Amino acid sequence: MDTLFCGKENCYKVLGLKRDDAKASQIKKNYRNLSLEWHPDRNQSEEAKKEWLRLSNAYEILSNETKREEYHDFLDHPENWARGGIYAAQSEVGVVIFGLLAVATALHYLNMRLNHNRFVQRIKENSEFKESVARLVVAEKAADPKEAEKKLLEEIDFPKHVRKPRVLDLLPFQIVKLPYIIGKLCFDQIRWQVRYTWLKKEYTVDDEIIAIQMAMKLSEAQWEQVPEKEREEMIERQVWDNQKREEYLREKTIEQNRRGGGMRKRVNRMKKNYVPPPVMDGDM
Repeated sequence: MDTLFCGKENCYKVLGLKRDDAKASQIKKNYRNLSLEWHPDRNQSEEAKKEWLRLSNAYEILSNETKREEYHDFLDHPENWARGGIYAAQSEVGVVIFGLLAVATALHYLNMRLNHNRFVQRIKENSEFKESVARLVVAEKAADPKEAEKKLLEEIDFPKHVRKPRVLDLLPFQIVKLPYIIGKLCFDQIRWQVRYTWLKKEYTVDDEIIAIQMAMKLSEAQWEQVPEKEREEMIERQVWDNQKREEYLREKTIEQNRRGGGMRKRVNRMKKNYVPPPVMDGDM
């Protein structure tokens, strides 16, 4: 409200007028008379500069028929203008939020797309994939290598973190799902605490995987990148158990000395990230 028209002041009073008898000629006359005293060319004091701004603003409003009618409506119905000001402020904030969300969504989409393309490129560089492409072309099940690659890629069940972006994967939909995700996380934490920490029950099939991920400090995406044969071995050998895990890692250490490379890095990461899992009945 303080930024509208003449702010807290009355525009008519600024020019020494009354609303009821202020005609266009009188507005102009009073403005000219006051200009003789406060115009910057005649008075160069700081007070004169401020006063001149007040006079010029009031005259601009009252000398313009449209602005004057708006000002009269403001004087007669200030509550409407108060709501309008609040609405305008809210609208500006809404536009800013929408703009930021749009930019964030675009960046999120580009990042997902980039991750997918990188994963696809790694698949195409795999020797087994190249052999499969060649077999399809030789068997005339594909016209050329490009078509063969397309067919093979369509058959792949991509992990969630590297699959081709879908509409429901975009940021706005993830934000909408956030309350559900938080609620589910809280429920899962409570369920885990009660079932495995207090009641000492055995892990379910799905929870065995979660226990391994926690023990190895692996995210779901990292777990999916572990070779399937190696995942099955860890589940079968119950590596969430401290002793069984140590035995498993000792064997892998011996194996890494023979094979080196990726195996050595993976075992070292397992040792570094290890966190003792919840106690099982068999550990008591």
